[in-house]
Amino acid sequence: MPARPLTDKQCRAAADAVAEFGSVKGAARALGIATSTFEHRVRTARQRGLMAEPSRGLRPSKASGQSGKLHRLDTRSSASA
Repeated sequence: MPARPLTDKQCRAAADAVAEFGSVKGAARALGIATSTFEHRVRTARQRGLMAEPSRGLRPSKASGQSGKLHRLDTRSSASA
């Protein structure tokens, strides 16, 4: 039997949790939801325009105490020299 479609309320809650906890994985863990399930909710929220798309070349910091900050990804090829 197919799953019920997500409500906008569920999608907004996912977006709010990512903002609060700093990452999809952290939010899923804090809420006790499987990461794959929570990723689906976040993806649906973005598709519906309920959440901003992540900036290209930026990722949340993994440093402790810095979860809300973004750092530029290194896009240089490691094979260059």
